[in-house]
Amino acid sequence: MSDGFAYTVEKVLAWDFGSAKTVSGRLTSKSADLRGTARAAATTFDGSLEYWRSDGGRDARESSNAHADAADRSATVIESLAGKFDSLLASMEGEIANVRSKKAEALGSEFELAVAGDGEVYSTKSNLEWLKTWKLAYQVKIVQKESLESYLIKEIRGS
Repeated sequence: MSDGFAYTVEKVLAWDFGSAKTVSGRLTSKSADLRGTARAAATTFDGSLEYWRSDGGRDARESSNAHADAADRSATVIESLAGKFDSLLASMEGEIANVRSKKAEALGSEFELAVAGDGEVYSTKSNLEWLKTWKLAYQVKIVQKESLESYLIKEIRGS
C-alpha cells in the first residue's frame, strides 16, 4: 500500500478477474494461431520445390522455416506469460477467498464481530456489555473472543 491507495476489504472482495482471464485466454489462443499460421506458411513454401527450383526458391524455403521457428519461440514465450499470469490470478483468487471466508467467520461468530475496511476485527459490544451477558463465564469467553479477533485480523490482513 505504499502507493497511497487504500485496499479495503470491501474493495478487494469486489475485484472481478473476468477481464484478466479473458486476456489470458486470448494470449493463449493467439499464440496458437501465430504458431499455426507460421508453420502453415513454412509447409507451403517447403512444398514449392517442384515450382521454385532456383536459389531464390531455396532461400524462400529456408527463410520461411526460420520465420516459423522464430514465431514458434514467440508463441512459447506468450504461452509461458499467459501461464504465469493464470497462476498469479489463481493465487490472488485463493487469497480473496480466504478473506471472504474469514469475514464470514467473523460475522457469524457468537461474539458479534464486525470487520473494518482495513481488516480490523472487533466486537460490536464492549467488554463491559459482554461482562453483563456472560457473568461468571466472562474470563473464559473474553479470552476466546480476543483470540478469535486476533486470529481473524492476522488472516484477513495476511491475505
